[in-house]
Amino acid sequence: MLIAGVRHCHMRRIRYVAIVLAMALAACGSDSPDSTASSPPPASSTTTTATTADTAAPGATTAATDTGGTNTVGSTAEVTTTDASTTTTGLSATTTTSLPGPLVPQAVCLGGNEAYYFGYDNQSAAPAVVPEGPKNALAGAAADDNPLLTTLFAPGRVDAAFWAFYNFSDGQPSPVTWTLTGPDGITRSATADATLPVCPEGYPDNVVDDPRMPQLVVTQQTLSPSGDSIEVHVELQGVPDTSVCNAAFHAEPVLISLLDTTRLPTSIVRTATVVVDLVDVPLSANVTGKFGGSPLTPLVVDQCSAAGVTVRSWSPAEAMSRLAYGESVCVTVDAAGQVDVEVREGCLPFTGGSSIRPK
Repeated sequence: MLIAGVRHCHMRRIRYVAIVLAMALAACGSDSPDSTASSPPPASSTTTTATTADTAAPGATTAATDTGGTNTVGSTAEVTTTDASTTTTGLSATTTTSLPGPLVPQAVCLGGNEAYYFGYDNQSAAPAVVPEGPKNALAGAAADDNPLLTTLFAPGRVDAAFWAFYNFSDGQPSPVTWTLTGPDGITRSATADATLPVCPEGYPDNVVDDPRMPQLVVTQQTLSPSGDSIEVHVELQGVPDTSVCNAAFHAEPVLISLLDTTRLPTSIVRTATVVVDLVDVPLSANVTGKFGGSPLTPLVVDQCSAAGVTVRSWSPAEAMSRLAYGESVCVTVDAAGQVDVEVREGCLPFTGGSSIRPK
């Protein structure tokens, strides 16, 4: 019986050890090489850790480098650069900020008015402002001319943004270069020279939306008692008080003057009175009459604004740009005393204005 009891006790101890061992193996099962638990999906290969500080100073701007779609992940924000936009996701809000696209100047064509036409391509979604100066400059144009260089740029491509009169060298148009630094900080330039194609027929009216048809109309005329002079009242018609602007801008009041050739207009003055002196001239082989002319220089300047910035420009439309060459009040009095007054681009022996636009 003693042997049987010892054997029974030994068997109970073996069973106890077996139970403890089984429990231990069950507790460690998840760490075994044969575990069937699923692993997390691998992280994207285009994700890197940001090197910027977790906390930025108030008002600070974080610059993101375009990595062609690479995600830069920091401890509190994620910056995704796709094309020209930056999306910043914070702990509680998401904001999207557009990065500026290229602003590209373009030399378009050689006009018949002794001028080059320039345009641009603003690849940003919003208008850009680049004041005239080191970042927006024209070199080589006629020194006394004022092309009113474009400083407010609508989104997209704009042909015939402005034109610049050129000088001549050895009978050929001299080069004119427009240098422009866009909001992206990159400086680009476009050079117009004699190798440019001649502007096609109908240009620039086929790319400019300006329906105005300016016309100088004689509203009154009074011949002096001596017949040696005549007073003529002239009015500019066909130009409304509101400027013509790109759809991206707000149209401000137009500026008009008719007689002051020394400066740009500062208000709307669409009427003028000129006194034309008359001299005896042969009208035919045996007929003498009187003739005279007096120049007018109609200046029409558009004002356009965006984001609180207002700029001035000459319309490139053919009917409007002709005004830059000036007009003349031409008077003829025949032998019978019949007076004929007309306004045209020039009349001999007197001429109209010039192609030089005032500062």
